[in-house]
Amino acid sequence: MSVRPRITFARQVLILQVGVVVVVAVLGYGLVAWMLDGRLRDQYGQRALTVAAPRRCRARP
Repeated sequence: MSVRPRITFARQVLILQVGVVVVVAVLGYGLVAWMLDGRLRDQYGQRALTVAAPRRCRARP
């Protein structure tokens, strides 16, 4: 029968704080990446339409 070392209250609070900071940081970076991805997709879509529009007009006789 082995005796496990006890975790002090201060250590428990520290572990909880570090866990909360890590979760918030990951969620924040994920949200920013998701928002930037949508914005970049819109910008590239508009750029593709802008590049394609003059070619479409020139193709008609």
